[in-house]
Amino acid sequence: MEKITSGDKGKQKKFQVSIGEQIAYVEIVSLKDRIYSVEFPGQEPVFITQITDRNNKLCWVSIPHGKNELAGTIGLYIEKEMDVNSKSG
Repeated sequence: MEKITSGDKGKQKKFQVSIGEQIAYVEIVSLKDRIYSVEFPGQEPVFITQITDRNNKLCWVSIPHGKNELAGTIGLYIEKEMDVNSKSG
């Protein structure tokens, strides 16, 4: 899978994110590129998105709810990966 570059941002639909010692395979799947399908090898995908909470703060949640702690962790890694790649391109 290819990494996101600044020229590809918004066009790139699949990328890898390192989470600790594991690699997650991320695919932006819909809603104006706001829903992410995250798959660890050998596991079912987790769908996550970013929302604004009651305190008007952005946070990551799973769809359906139930894996929000995991979504928050994965979301931070996705943000970091996208930020690094947008600066390097």
